[in-house]
Amino acid sequence: MATQTAMPKTIRKTPATTPQRVEARPVMYSDGLPSLQELGSEEVNRIYPPKMEPMPDGIEHAINFIKIVPLLRYVLDSMDIKTFALGDIYIYYLDEYGRRERVAPDALVALDISYEDTGEDQSYFVELLGKPPDLVMEMASRSTYRVDLEAKPPIYAQIGISEYWLLDPFEGRYYGAPLRGMRLVDGEYVEIEMEELQNGGLRGHSEVLGLDLYWMDGDFRIREPSTGRWLALPTREDVEARVAAEARATAAEEARVAAEEARVAAEEARVAAEAENAHLHEQLRRLRERR
Repeated sequence: MATQTAMPKTIRKTPATTPQRVEARPVMYSDGLPSLQELGSEEVNRIYPPKMEPMPDGIEHAINFIKIVPLLRYVLDSMDIKTFALGDIYIYYLDEYGRRERVAPDALVALDISYEDTGEDQSYFVELLGKPPDLVMEMASRSTYRVDLEAKPPIYAQIGISEYWLLDPFEGRYYGAPLRGMRLVDGEYVEIEMEELQNGGLRGHSEVLGLDLYWMDGDFRIREPSTGRWLALPTREDVEARVAAEARATAAEEARVAAEEARVAAEEARVAAEAENAHLHEQLRRLRERR
């Protein structure tokens, strides 16, 4: 395994302890702009760009990005966890001087935040949502790895992001290991202990997600420790089977609704026929009485 790259002063290696969130600072607006609560979504997105410009990070970075971000979303959605998991967007936050700044992780996860909570805002506004993301992940590339190792940790620590994960698909060439995790403790990031597996892989536990994160056989994988179940994107066969099952369920429900509608129509016809018969009998009775 490659020699581990030195980390900045905001990261120290000590036994992991219970994460402590950074206390919220008083909200200030030294940039002279109004509170975001006073702006509509259209105004917010006009002032603050929602998307970062794509970076030429190479094919390996792109492959892992389009695989891992959907995996995080699918896994958390399948576990019925209310979460916002996305990549390629800005996090807007207030710096120590009260100025609005932005940073763009490759992936972020925010628990107890739904996509509906963000409304029409196309970025993650800590000020509006009331909490920072719980986890961010960066994926190594030659053009960005120094920023990921040196510049971003103090920013993420200041924002109050509980876990920071680094994924290096180049077998640790840039980050020092294929997979590294850090947990925020007393305002600083502490390395999460990684277990070295017999096959040369790595395993680390995410307290935020309650899941084990692996680097195995040149791939990023997720496992549910309570059940030992591997969590993955569905295969094409899985999708086809699910679509077929949903189609069968829809057809069965449509048949049930049609049968119920037919039963109701038949019952209404029976009641109408009985009412008509009763009316005719009443008319006959009155005719007889007149005679």
